[in-house]
Amino acid sequence: MEEAERAVVARDQLQRLDVAKQKPKLEANIEKMMAHGLWPRDRRLSQFLASLQPVEADARLAVVHGDLHIRNVLVDEQGLRD
Repeated sequence: MEEAERAVVARDQLQRLDVAKQKPKLEANIEKMMAHGLWPRDRRLSQFLASLQPVEADARLAVVHGDLHIRNVLVDEQGLRD
């Protein structure tokens, strides 16, 4: 962590672990994907979204790559594949 701090690695300004902040964005992005036919409507996905609850994040610092999100999912003309 000391090396990361010396290199001025930014802290998580996007609050990626803040479920209360991220869940509405996730729901909106999934709804857009479904509206465009890129993701089928699925009861399991709805159940998963409903189950998301805030978590207590560990206060220790760690360097992680946090760029995997729904907008980084690649699709072709047929949408997602099973």
